[in-house]
Amino acid sequence: MTSEPIAPSPYVPGAAPPPQEERRRRRRWPWFAALLLLPLVFVFLAQGLTVQVTPREASVSLSGGPYFPLADRYLVLPGTYTLRATAPGYEPYRQPLLVEAGSPPQVRLTLQPAAGEVTVAVQGVSGTALADAEIELADGQILRADGGPLTLPAGPQALTVRAKDYEPQSLTLVVAGRGRTQTALVQLERRWAELALETDPAGAEVWIDGERAGRRTPARLPVLPGSHTLEFKLDGYSPRRLAVLAAPRQDQTLEPLTLTPAPVQLRLASEPAGAAVTLNGRPVGATPLTLALTPKAPYRLEVLKAGYGPHREAGTAPARGTVTRELVLEPELGELRLSFAPADATLRIDGAPTTNTGPLFQLPARPVTIEVSKPGYVPFKRTVTPRPGFPQALEVSLLTIAEARRAAMTPILSAPDGQTLQLLKGGTFTMGASRREPGRRANEVLREVTVSRPFYLGTHEVTNAQFQRFAPKHRSGDFEGTTLEEPDYPVVSVRWLDAVRYCNWLSDQEGLPRVYTLEGDEVTGFDPNATGYRLPTEAEWAFAARMDEGGPPRRFPWGDSRSPEANRQGNYADDTVRHLLARTIPGYLDGHLATAPVGTFKANGFGFFDLGGNVAEWINDFYGATEEVLGPEGQDPLGPGRGRYHVIRGSSWMLDLRLAFRDYGEDGRQDLGFRIARWFEPQEGTP
Repeated sequence: MTSEPIAPSPYVPGAAPPPQEERRRRRRWPWFAALLLLPLVFVFLAQGLTVQVTPREASVSLSGGPYFPLADRYLVLPGTYTLRATAPGYEPYRQPLLVEAGSPPQVRLTLQPAAGEVTVAVQGVSGTALADAEIELADGQILRADGGPLTLPAGPQALTVRAKDYEPQSLTLVVAGRGRTQTALVQLERRWAELALETDPAGAEVWIDGERAGRRTPARLPVLPGSHTLEFKLDGYSPRRLAVLAAPRQDQTLEPLTLTPAPVQLRLASEPAGAAVTLNGRPVGATPLTLALTPKAPYRLEVLKAGYGPHREAGTAPARGTVTRELVLEPELGELRLSFAPADATLRIDGAPTTNTGPLFQLPARPVTIEVSKPGYVPFKRTVTPRPGFPQALEVSLLTIAEARRAAMTPILSAPDGQTLQLLKGGTFTMGASRREPGRRANEVLREVTVSRPFYLGTHEVTNAQFQRFAPKHRSGDFEGTTLEEPDYPVVSVRWLDAVRYCNWLSDQEGLPRVYTLEGDEVTGFDPNATGYRLPTEAEWAFAARMDEGGPPRRFPWGDSRSPEANRQGNYADDTVRHLLARTIPGYLDGHLATAPVGTFKANGFGFFDLGGNVAEWINDFYGATEEVLGPEGQDPLGPGRGRYHVIRGSSWMLDLRLAFRDYGEDGRQDLGFRIARWFEPQEGTP
């Protein structure tokens, strides 16, 4: 196959183009047509907008959409634009502009002038610049006048200018603005007034309202309006005071003041110091002190101190100046004969220990404090005044702390329920009954007992009214139609446990530590150191009932005879209950069938009522029939450590009359009550 070369075709005018090129040419024609139509569409849809800005030299621009500037107008389509306007010296303007179909074709705006700088010069008297002046703007901002120019908005601005000691001034300042600089001059008026001062002689120091003014007369003194106190001081002259009233800017010339010479000063001291001084018969103080004497005038001086001889003088004061006197007072002595025990105690005189044991002491004739002390003893302190020519004597016996406590014991106490308790200091006595005593029982062991702890014992048995404050529902009942319920009758039909609960209740009322610890219906503890209320121990009851006369223990409440010597000696089993009781006192009448009001009959020698008669009484101790009742030591016995029953002591209106009689039980009876007791203090050796 033979190849032929490709040769260009010759151009022939009027020949048809190739088919592909023809198609490209046809696609371009619509685009060219659209571009030619856009300006016509914009002109057809746009509307005219005129923007007028004051000042006229401002530059205006639009952004945010198509527009066409036309002289001082713009052709714009509806939409949102940003309008900007700027001019030198004015705040720039920039705000959104909404163009809608049919909206006003004109926008007018005025640019606001920019802020200006204002320098406020504040002057006072004679054009003096007041650098510390303050300028308060209308918004409350406070600036200093010397802080440089103020940048303020254009237009009228309200200012208030203040400076110390000047009247404030308010003004309105028109700020030109547009970045321009201005100066405003403010002249303040002074508030003070000037006082012209003069004294004779001159040179007096001036004080105002208690402070130095820094001037000496003659002087001109500026003062603020109001009341003031002026004082003029000059050595050798008495100070002068003057009250003035100053008005704003009202200067005054005061009348010259004549100063008078000051009194002569007498500087007086004494050995010893603290001596009382009288001048011309008038007390003026104690040494050391300074006195004022009238120049060239007579005076009388007296110096006195207890224990020292007086100093008296009379003279004439000099014309001026200061006089100094130092006096030595001569001591005066008195004799004191002093003895004290124990001999090894420490003796102090006016607080200072001394090794002089006396008995003779020469002491100043003035009040002297005597102190005697020793560990374990209560210190003694007393002030005595020795007198010359009149010897005195003083005997001191120190008490141990225990002795002092007992000496200070209160003899009578009042319980919260109104009962009275009386103090007994105890002692040693024989408890029980002799085998030869008629009626003596096996449980009345004869033994020596010591009650060493002071204690208080109720003077009366507890009454129905008192017990019902604790247990309102309790009832004592009646006997053979005779009531036992009267308020002042002794409470009966109470168990030992009821009496113990009542004692704890009394302790709680007074805030005292309880003696008894209870768990339910059982006493689980007894505190012998507690000072709260309790039942008396058997030894305490026997001591109070049998030892009131100080001799041998009494057999019966009225003495040692078998029968009372007369009727109404006490509430015992008398003839009125002979038909009810097995044993009564023949021919005896007490006026009561059963119980009687407490305190009806005479008290015993200690002052206790009804320890024999009326009702028998519950005792604190557990009951024991043998010597264990007394305890192994015989001192402050508390009875057996445990048991079921408790001791009952004392005769009643239906039982045995002997004071040694002992009974026991745990439940209440119609002839059984109780009285209360307390220890004076805890046992020795306990906290």
